[in-house]
Amino acid sequence: MTSWKKGGKVFALTFLLGICVVFFFIYIYLLVDAEGKKERIQLHNEHLSLAADTLINEWVGGMAQNVLFLAEETTSLTQNSPRLNLTLLRNLYFNFINHQQVLGQIRYISNAGQEMIRFNQTPAGVKEVTSEHLQDKSTRYYFKDAVDLKNGQLAISKLDLNIENNRVEIPIKPTLRISTPIFDIEGQRQGVLVVNFLVHDLLAKLDNLKRESQQQLWIVNQRFDWVLAPPDQMILGEQQGFHQDDLFAKYPELAKVLSIEHSPPSFWHEAGRLLYVHAIQLFDSPEVMQNAVMKNRSGMFYIICVMPDLPTWYTQLLHDERLKQWAVQLSILIFLFSLALGFYANKSASLQRHNLYQKKLFDNFFNRSPNGLFLCDQDGAIVFQNEAGHILMSELALNKVYTGLQFFHKSSRRILWQQLADGVLPDQNELTMMVNRRKRCFRVQCFLMSADVLEAPLLAVVFYEVTQLVEAQQKMKDSERQVRALLDSAPDAILLSDTNGNIYMANKKAQQLFDMTLDNFLNATIETLIPIEIRKHHAMLREKYAKNPQERVMSMGTDFKAQKANGATFDAEISLSPITIKGKQHVISIIRDITERKKLENDVRQSQKMDALGKLTGNLAHDFNNFLTTIIGNLDLSKLLLEQPELDKLKLEEKLNAAVSASEKASKLTRRLLTFARQQPVSENCVLLLSFLEEESRILAAASGKLVKFEICPRRFAWPIMVNRDELMTAMLNLLTNAKDAMPGGGSVFIDVENFMLEDKGFDVLGGEIPVGDYVILSVSDTGTGIETENLNSIFEPFFTTKPKNKGTGFGLAQVFSFMKQSKGFIKLYTEQGIGTTFQLFFPRDDSEECVKLMSGIPPETPTVSSSVIEVDDAFDPSQFSILVVDDDVGVRALAVEYLERAGYNVITAYSADTALSVLRKQSVDFMLTDVVMPEKNGFELASIVESEYPDVDIVFSSGFPKDILNQARLLKNKMILLDKPYRKSHLLSIVQSRLMLRKAASESNNKK
Repeated sequence: MTSWKKGGKVFALTFLLGICVVFFFIYIYLLVDAEGKKERIQLHNEHLSLAADTLINEWVGGMAQNVLFLAEETTSLTQNSPRLNLTLLRNLYFNFINHQQVLGQIRYISNAGQEMIRFNQTPAGVKEVTSEHLQDKSTRYYFKDAVDLKNGQLAISKLDLNIENNRVEIPIKPTLRISTPIFDIEGQRQGVLVVNFLVHDLLAKLDNLKRESQQQLWIVNQRFDWVLAPPDQMILGEQQGFHQDDLFAKYPELAKVLSIEHSPPSFWHEAGRLLYVHAIQLFDSPEVMQNAVMKNRSGMFYIICVMPDLPTWYTQLLHDERLKQWAVQLSILIFLFSLALGFYANKSASLQRHNLYQKKLFDNFFNRSPNGLFLCDQDGAIVFQNEAGHILMSELALNKVYTGLQFFHKSSRRILWQQLADGVLPDQNELTMMVNRRKRCFRVQCFLMSADVLEAPLLAVVFYEVTQLVEAQQKMKDSERQVRALLDSAPDAILLSDTNGNIYMANKKAQQLFDMTLDNFLNATIETLIPIEIRKHHAMLREKYAKNPQERVMSMGTDFKAQKANGATFDAEISLSPITIKGKQHVISIIRDITERKKLENDVRQSQKMDALGKLTGNLAHDFNNFLTTIIGNLDLSKLLLEQPELDKLKLEEKLNAAVSASEKASKLTRRLLTFARQQPVSENCVLLLSFLEEESRILAAASGKLVKFEICPRRFAWPIMVNRDELMTAMLNLLTNAKDAMPGGGSVFIDVENFMLEDKGFDVLGGEIPVGDYVILSVSDTGTGIETENLNSIFEPFFTTKPKNKGTGFGLAQVFSFMKQSKGFIKLYTEQGIGTTFQLFFPRDDSEECVKLMSGIPPETPTVSSSVIEVDDAFDPSQFSILVVDDDVGVRALAVEYLERAGYNVITAYSADTALSVLRKQSVDFMLTDVVMPEKNGFELASIVESEYPDVDIVFSSGFPKDILNQARLLKNKMILLDKPYRKSHLLSIVQSRLMLRKAASESNNKK
C-alpha cells in the first residue's frame, strides 16, 4: 500500500479533477432545463387556480339563485292569502330540499326571530323539526343581516360547521348559509328565509378537479383554517377545537403571503414543493349575481396549487438514463487516463520509497526497543547498538561489571557462530548483575541476521530485562510459603478439592486429624474420608453442591461422620467455600473435630433431663399416691371379702381388677419416666404430634404445676414429622417450666397443633426466613407476664436467665433453639407484657417411608427386638420342661416362680449371673428367664455365655427399662424376646409356652430328617 502512495495521489488528483469537469457541465445543462420546467409548472398552477376560482363562484352563484327562487315561491304563497299559510310553505320546502341533496337545512323565521318551519337533511332522509324543538334565532348574525335587506337581496354567512344544541354536529358538515327577507302584498316583511348549503358537494368537485390535473389543491380561509386540507390536516379544525399551527410551522413563507391583504398571486419554492397562491372572494364577480346587493361575511379564500419541487440536479442525473450513461462513459475514460498517469509516477519514485522504508524498519526494530540490542560482526566488534543497549553498556562500564558477556570473547564467539550456522539455537543465558546497588536480571538471546538483508551476516544479541518478573516470582514463592505456613498453623483441617472430589491440598491439621500423609491425600478423593456406608449418598450431595456452589459456614446441621485412615470414625462439622482456580471450580473445605463437643452437649442434655425429671417427680407423687391408694384399698377390701363366710366372687374379682388397672397405669407412667431419663445416642423417628401429646399429657400437665390450668386444643389430624422424641419431650418440658415460672399466681397453658402450608413467600422468624413448604406448627401459649423487650434478643443464649439465683440454669430455651435447628425447624415468638407469650415451633412435614407407614396405621419396624407368639396347644405338657429364673429382686423372682409352678413347670431360681451359670453346670435347663440389670454381670453378658456354652437353652429377657436400650446390644445372633416389667401372668405364660413349642417343633423336624 505504501509503495503506491505517490502514484495514488497522482491518480486520485487527476481522476477527481476530470470527474469535477464532467459533472460541472452536466450541472449547467440540468440547471437550464429546470428553469424551463419551472415556467411550465407555474403556468399549469395558474390554470388550475383559475379553474378552481370559476368552479367555486359558479357553485355559490347557483346556490344563491336557488335561494332567490325559493324566496319568490314563498312570497307568491303569502300574496294569495292575508295570513301566512304554513302548510303550503311546508309542502314547498319539503319538495325543494328533497330534490336538492346539497341543501342541508331550510328554515322560515318570523320577524321576532322564532323559527316557524325547519327541515333538516339527514342520512335517513328529510326530516321536519317539531314545534317544541324550534328555536329562537333572533341573536344569530345571519338573521340580523337579512332583517335589514330589501326584497330580492341576500345575506351570505361565513363558511363554518353546522352547530346543533351549541355543539358542532358530528360528522362535521361544512356549511354556507344564505338568507333573504320575505315580504307580503303590502310590502311588509313577514319573516326571513335561511338556507344552509352543504359544502361537501363543492369540495368533492374541487377534489375531482385536483385529481384530473394531477396536482394538489389546498384552500385556506381568511382565518387561516383549512377548507380543502392536505392529507394530514383537518377541515375547519379550529372550530373542532384543534389548533392548526402546522401551516405556520411547515410553510412560514405561505403564512406571510396569506397575512398580506389583497396580495397578488405568488409563486415560490417551500418545503420541497412549488406553491402558487391566488386569493378570491365569493360573489365578487358581477356575472354571478348581476344587480343583487348582499351582505357578504364569507371573507377571503386562498387557493393554493401545489406541485412537488423540481428534483436536484444529481437526482435528475440518477433518473435520466441518457445522462447517466454519458456520465459513466466519461468517468471510465477519465479513470483509465488517471490510472496510467499514477502508475508512471509511482514507478519513478519506487526506489526512493524502498530505501526510506528500510531505514524506518531498521529504526523501529532497534532504536525503539526497550531491550538492549547489539549487532556484532564475526570479529566480535559491535557495529550497532540501540539506545537501550548503549545505556546498558554505560551502566555496566560505570559499575565495572563484565560477568556474563563471554559471548563477546573470541573462543565463545566461534562456538556461537558455529551453532547458529548449523541451525542449532543456543540456550538462553540468565544473567544476574548488581547495577547501582540493585540486583538486575537479564535473559540473553542470540540469532543471525541473514546476508539477504545486509551486506554481511551479523550476530544479533538481545538483552531482555526480567528483573520485575524474577521479583514477582520470588514474591509468589514467598506468598505461597506464607499461605502454607498459615494453613498449617490453622486449628482446623483444611482441604482443597475439585467438583469431582479429587484432593489437591491438605494442611498439617488435616494430616493429623485423618492420620494420612500429604501424598495419601493427593492420591485420594473426598469420599475416602467418609464411612463406606454413606459414601454413595455423600457423592450425590457433592454433585448437587457442584451444580449450585454456595458458601456454607459452620453451624447447626453441618455435622457429619468422618473416617480416618485406620477406619476409625469421628464426629465432625464442615464449612464449604467455592473458589475458581484457573477457570475451574474448586471447593475449600474446613473440617473440625467435634467429638468432645458432642460429648459435652450430650452431658448437658442429660443434665437437663435429670433436672426436669427431678421437678416432675414431685408433681407426679400425687398421681402415684392415688394409684397406690387404689391398689392398697382394693386389696384390703379383697382380704375382707375373703374373711366373710360366703365368698362373693364377683365383688372379689371387681376389686382385684381395679387394683390391677391402677397398677398398669402406674407401670405406664413409670416406663415413660424411665424412657425420658435414659441416656442414648440422638436419633430421629417419625412422630405424630397429636398422639405424642395424648401419650405424654399426664407428664406435661405435671410439669405445668398444680396452679396452672393445662389444656390441649382438640385436633383431628396433623402431618407426621421427623424428630428425636426425647429431645422433643425435653423442649416441651422446658417451655412448660418457663410458662409455669411466668405465672407464679397461676394461669393457663394452651397447647395446639395445626398444619400450615406456606406457598407464596416465606415470612421472618427467629434466625431467618421460613422457606416455602408444608409445616406442622406446635404452639405453646401461656397467660403469664410476658417477656421484656430488652431481653428478646438474648433469651435463646446459653446461661441467660432472668430467674432468681438457684432457680434456673439458662439452658432451657437454648436447648429448644438447638433442638429446632437439629430438626431443621424454625421458631416464631409472640409476647406481650401483661398478656402472655406464645412459642410457635415450625416442624417440616416428613414424607419418608416410615412416616407413610405410620400414617397408614402400620407400626414402625423394630430392628432387633421381636415377640413371636404362636397359638397354644391344648396337648402341651409343662411338666416336661425345666425353667431357670434369674433375677436379683426377691419379690419379682418369687412372683415369676409362683406363676410358672402354678402352670406346672419345673422351676429353678438364681439371684445372679454366676449363680445361674452354676445351676446350668449341674443340671439341664430348657428355658431361662433373666433380668437385664443385675450386679456383676448383666443379662446380656449372661446370655452371651449361655448361648455359646448351652446353645439349646432358650432365653427371654425381662426388664423395667424400655425396649430401645436393648437395640444397642448387637452381640447376640438370635432374636431377643423382651418381657416388660411389671408383666401379667397370662403374658409370661404365653411367651414361655410359645417359645417351648417352637423349640419342640424344630426338634421333631430335625429328628424326621
